[in-house]
Amino acid sequence: MFEEHGNKVKSATVVSDPVKSRGSYGYVSFNEESDLEKCLLGMNNLSVQGHQIVLNRQGDNTRNPQANIIIRNIPKTLNQ
Repeated sequence: MFEEHGNKVKSATVVSDPVKSRGSYGYVSFNEESDLEKCLLGMNNLSVQGHQIVLNRQGDNTRNPQANIIIRNIPKTLNQ
């Protein structure tokens, strides 16, 4: 999905927790800061299968230290 929007992605992971009703979330890593900024500007609040995804830059306190961005509100039907 990210590459389809012209982003050069190093890696992407979708995490789904069937116990929680919040839906899925994910992590995206980029090699270049310019690719990260382009993604944040172009894809934040994008509608995906009726869900408005939210992108945030990763902070220091994270479960995935290799990721640059965390994605929230991913539709449950979306996977790797």
